[in-house]
Amino acid sequence: MHMDVLLIVIVVFFILLIVALLFSDIFRTDLKAIFLYGRPDNSGSDLQHYKNTEISAGRMQFFCQKLVFICLTTFLIFKGGVEVVDTFYPFDASSHEILAHIKEIKTLSYVAKALAISCGLQLAFMLITKGPDEAVEPIMLGVASVILLMLSAIDPDKWTVYNSLSVAILVLCIAGLYFLSKKLDNEKNKQ
Repeated sequence: MHMDVLLIVIVVFFILLIVALLFSDIFRTDLKAIFLYGRPDNSGSDLQHYKNTEISAGRMQFFCQKLVFICLTTFLIFKGGVEVVDTFYPFDASSHEILAHIKEIKTLSYVAKALAISCGLQLAFMLITKGPDEAVEPIMLGVASVILLMLSAIDPDKWTVYNSLSVAILVLCIAGLYFLSKKLDNEKNKQ
């Protein structure tokens, strides 16, 4: 019963958020800039239109990532509060369905999923921009989310040498992608 009420509250919140966004002039302008085929008028250049589209996509991506940040931070604060209260004042969470569910959640898995969502948003933004350098950082985020997901999903008793090697290889991949990102930034700055 409690989970149903929580789900309804979350759905209503997101519906109100979408309605508020649709009444925002900047949001509608950004949607038009992204989804309008060709130039909005014949007075501007193609280069300016592409720049405006990139700026609009950047604003929308930033807004969506702020939503991910707010949701994840709110969840982590709530989960931390439940854990602190349970540490100092142990209680039987089985009588409270929501609290029992929150206590069972593996925090790293939620952080990994939030990183994966952020990675997807950045990769979607990369589709609108020019150049491959925007793809490196989202891939680094994706690899980091895989590492966190592995750390949260595999029980310590079942951890093997192969899991450790996999994490080590993924960490080396992040380091290689970081150096590639710096190299691409240096080449971009030279131009």
